[in-house]
Amino acid sequence: MTVFTDYGLAAVGLALALKLQARAEGHVSRRLWAACFLAVALAAITGGTSHGWAPRMGEAARIALWRVTYGLVGLGNLFILAGAVVAATRARLRAALVVALVLRFAVWFAFISIRPDFRYVVYDYAGTLLGLLVFTGWLARHGRPGGAWIAAGVAASLAGAVVQRSGLDPSPAFNHNDLFHVVQAVGLYFYFQGGLVLADAGKREQAFGVRGAAGA
Repeated sequence: MTVFTDYGLAAVGLALALKLQARAEGHVSRRLWAACFLAVALAAITGGTSHGWAPRMGEAARIALWRVTYGLVGLGNLFILAGAVVAATRARLRAALVVALVLRFAVWFAFISIRPDFRYVVYDYAGTLLGLLVFTGWLARHGRPGGAWIAAGVAASLAGAVVQRSGLDPSPAFNHNDLFHVVQAVGLYFYFQGGLVLADAGKREQAFGVRGAAGA
């Protein structure tokens, strides 16, 4: 069941990535969020493969596969935060923040490659959710749409993390990992809805100016 729900999460992530990419309309922020969904889908595939076939793998192969899974999760965190940065900032500040996010990922991945402990994935994930909450506040302050969807995604992600860390199994045939994957799929849908209305900083203002001039 864990393999099935992992692969189901991957299918959801891939479908949402393709849909958002198709509706990017030239916005880099949307493309980065689509890349996040793709990274999550790939992480679910490698994670599900590890859950299903780990007993038949050598220890080195099993550890390597989990490192790949953790790295893909970290990439997803990088892409979604970078998309938020592109939507909220411009020019030098945007470049500086994106570079900082890339360095954050590089340092984190170097560390987790040495110590592949899931706790450090959780810590990185928590930082990402905090960043998304800050972004929702920015959207609300500037009257931009999508903040409610993103906040709902954060809430679903937190609920999924609580479920996963609790270790409580709803039934012998459906454990906490399985429920976590289902909740995460719901969270991805919420993020997708928020991503549909993302706009790169500057592009929305330019579009508004064109409409205003036409109306005048």
